[in-house]
Amino acid sequence: MVNSRQKGKRGERIWATSLREFWPNIRRNAGIQAQSGGKDLEETGIFAWEIKYGKSYKSKMIRDVINQAKLETGVGEITMIGMSPDREESYVIMTLDGCKQLLHMALDK
Repeated sequence: MVNSRQKGKRGERIWATSLREFWPNIRRNAGIQAQSGGKDLEETGIFAWEIKYGKSYKSKMIRDVINQAKLETGVGEITMIGMSPDREESYVIMTLDGCKQLLHMALDK
């Protein structure tokens, strides 16, 4: 059986590595975070990252929406999807590449 805590740690490491170009000192919040909560990645300035990793976060519906939006995105544009679930807070979905493009612009990197 797969240990979900180990899987979560693996996901946090993957994301920390992927975002190191923006925050060279980025690291997992590995201290008491598991017991007390808190953001998953530290040393990311004003950005509070919550990382979710694994098969349970795979959604064909969301992937289909992303693929549709990517087809409609022009050259030089960043794909962004606004989601407004019934009676819940709205949120934005974007690809990691799109997020990195925004971070480059916001952080002048």
